[in-house]
Amino acid sequence: MNFWVLLDSGTNTIKNFEKLLCKFKSENPTIPVNLKVLTRQDMWKSIYTFKRYLKPQDAPDVIEIPHYWTTLLSQSEIIENLSSLDPKISVKSFLPQVQAHCYKSGTKNIYSLPWWMDVLAIHYRVDHLKAVCKNPQKELETWNGLFAVCEKLKTKFKAVEAYYPIQNADWRGSISIRSIFPCLWSKGVGLFNENFTKSMVGNKKFKEIISSYLKLATNKNIPVLKERGSLGNMMLGKASMILTRRHGLDMFESTKQKFKVETTKFPMTGNKEVNYLSGINLAIASGGKNKKHALIFLKWLAKPGNQKEYAKSIEAFPTSTTAFNNLIKASPTRFHIYKEIVKNSKVLPNILVCGTAVEILNKVLALNVRDIARGKYKEKNLFDMLDKSCQEINYLLSLYKK
Repeated sequence: MNFWVLLDSGTNTIKNFEKLLCKFKSENPTIPVNLKVLTRQDMWKSIYTFKRYLKPQDAPDVIEIPHYWTTLLSQSEIIENLSSLDPKISVKSFLPQVQAHCYKSGTKNIYSLPWWMDVLAIHYRVDHLKAVCKNPQKELETWNGLFAVCEKLKTKFKAVEAYYPIQNADWRGSISIRSIFPCLWSKGVGLFNENFTKSMVGNKKFKEIISSYLKLATNKNIPVLKERGSLGNMMLGKASMILTRRHGLDMFESTKQKFKVETTKFPMTGNKEVNYLSGINLAIASGGKNKKHALIFLKWLAKPGNQKEYAKSIEAFPTSTTAFNNLIKASPTRFHIYKEIVKNSKVLPNILVCGTAVEILNKVLALNVRDIARGKYKEKNLFDMLDKSCQEINYLLSLYKK
């Protein structure tokens, strides 16, 4: 049986999966599992070609996908209807926020199961922030507050070589649209209008918010496309904060750092306190030959205990309500704020073109981050790219509706 997975934890991905697979094999010795690791971009390309180009024995049986791909892949008949394979299958034991993206849009048929999730938060070094702020959590509540704190930190640590106020959490050293969704939603702006007939990517406010986020890089508050080990690193004292979707247990507590770390909510750009919950789901590929074993494996992975074990290893959160609550209880007190963050979070809309729209915007951001690194960034070029992206997404909406 072939299991295609995403690069969940960078260079530790294979190690973390193999540990989980050892447990599965000990409980199911007659079901072999072959692991293949892909980046999100490679997975996006590969799932549309495996039926045509791969031999049946090489095709995936179970695949790990971003939750908002479910409707598109089910509509394209790339993943199986789990409700047909097991009429008793249910998503009621999972957190309410992650349930919608298990279904094919407009139906009651389940096509994927939630596995793990993450939400954005700020981890900060207490010693650094206390040196420039009386009340760090209060000053970091707003987007303007974040920039003001960054300026204070740059002044305080100007003698520290390769210092940036914020460590870049992106493994590529880039910026993802997933990190910008809370900024958009806080000001009441989304990817689409309310009835999902029009893209809002070309909207003036949308473009201004994207530009505002990129100012983190243009103002040298966060390094982009740089060597992560030497620039803007919290562990080395060369950064004071990290805006990340990872809870940081292995990064901070497990390594017994000498400095104290606190966690606070992602800053608001507007009047709404809302976070982006990004979920990763499991699905059975329609081109696989081991449907029976695939279903056993998928349901085993989705069990609360197995979810919690894997999510903890990659510094994410399980999607099972029981597993999530148990992880919070067993973790440091700074984790308690995550219950409130998750409560005030939402997911992307469960519509056909959502996955493609996200990929389009990430390409735009990648090009502009490259220009920032080269000193060639221009806001006008960003706005032109977003206008063209809006036209492309509107065309897709006209073709596929919901």
